[in-house]
Amino acid sequence: MNKHISTIFYLALLLASAVLTGCIKEKGSDYCPTAAHYLIVRSFDADNKEITGTGAVREVVLYVFDNNGAYTGKIIGAENARIPLDYPEGSQLTLVGWANSQNGKQIMPQLAQGTPIDQALVTLTENSSQPAVVPAGSKASPQIGSSSASPDDLFWGTGVVSLNSLEGQTEVGHELNIKRKVASISVVIKGLQEWAGTSDTDFSIVINGTRKSIDFRGNKVGNPTLYLHQLLKNENGLFVTGIFNTFPSADTRITIDIYKGSEKIYTVTTDGENKPFVLDEGRLLNVFIDFTRNAAVTFTVTEWGKVDINQDF
Repeated sequence: MNKHISTIFYLALLLASAVLTGCIKEKGSDYCPTAAHYLIVRSFDADNKEITGTGAVREVVLYVFDNNGAYTGKIIGAENARIPLDYPEGSQLTLVGWANSQNGKQIMPQLAQGTPIDQALVTLTENSSQPAVVPAGSKASPQIGSSSASPDDLFWGTGVVSLNSLEGQTEVGHELNIKRKVASISVVIKGLQEWAGTSDTDFSIVINGTRKSIDFRGNKVGNPTLYLHQLLKNENGLFVTGIFNTFPSADTRITIDIYKGSEKIYTVTTDGENKPFVLDEGRLLNVFIDFTRNAAVTFTVTEWGKVDINQDF
C-alpha cells in the first residue's frame, strides 16, 4: 500500500512539474522545450532569392546591442538553426549578423562591453602577398603604397528583436535575413603584350574606388583603398585576374589601372559607351579589354560566381 501511495505521489509531482514548465521528456529524448526566445538566420542572394542551406554561409556571428545601442556580447551560430536569445524578458535588442567572417581576411572588431554600435567597423587587411616573379631586366612591381587584401564572402544583416512576454507560449521564434556584403570582379585582357611592345609578362592591375571599412549599419566608410592583382597569362594568350572579392563601390565608379612593372600604361573607368564600372553587392563585374581592336572595352554584370564567357575573344 505504501509503495502504491509513493508511486501516486511521484506521478503527482511529475504532473505538477509538467504544468509549471510545460515539459515532459519523452522516453529516449533529451529535448525538453522551455520558455525561451530564439532566432533563425536565413541567407539571400542579391536578387532576394533565398539560398539558405546551399553552403554559401559557413558560420554566423551575431553581435548583440541593447536598446541604447550599446554592445552586450556576441553569439556564434549557424544559419537555419535555433540560436537562443538568453536575455531578460522585455529586452529590445539590435542584432547585427556577419557570416563567413572568421578566416582572418578582414579585421572584425573586438568590442568592449558598452561600445556604441556606431563605433563598430569591419576593415580590410593589408595585402601581404608578394609580387609574381618577373623576367630578368624587367621593371619592379608598381609602388602604389599599401593595398587591401580581398575580403571573404561576407554576408551581413541587421534587425531589432523585441523579447516580449511569451503570454503562455513555450517558445517564440524570430528571424534575421542576411545578404552578401561584398562585390567581385574579373578582368580579361587580349593583345596586351603586342600593344605594349614587349614579350615580358610582368603586368598587374590596380582597382581604385572603394572604401576600406563597412560599419555595422551596412555603410561604406573609412579611407579610400585599392586592390593590386597580378595579371597572369592563360593558355589562350589572354591576361586574366581570375575572380576576386572587393568591398562594394556603391554609387562610385571604379578605376582600373594597368601596370607594366612599376609603370602605369593604361587607365580606364568606363566601357566604349561611357558606362562606368561599378562594384555591386553580391554581383560579379566582368571587364573585357581588347587591345587588338583599338582597346575596345566592354563589361557585363552577372550573378555571384557566374563568369561571362560569351565575349568574342
